[in-house]
Amino acid sequence: MTHGLVERIPFDQVYSIESIIGNNKQVRLNYRNLKEDILGSLKHFEEQYDHLFRCNRTTLVNITNIIRIDKKTSR
Repeated sequence: MTHGLVERIPFDQVYSIESIIGNNKQVRLNYRNLKEDILGSLKHFEEQYDHLFRCNRTTLVNITNIIRIDKKTSR
């Protein structure tokens, strides 16, 4: 939501959703090299979408957008 406008974002363009420290009513949506703060909770998104994986306490990752995981370089 930006300045009262709502944009529909195709879920295949969403890379991750992360909690915002100190704000339990909003999360940060990372998509198309952009970041947007939206209303919601990680728990809500995790329950709604099966292809979101909680990789740590503060981040959900859209596993459909993972190409590879490199443990040596942490990328």
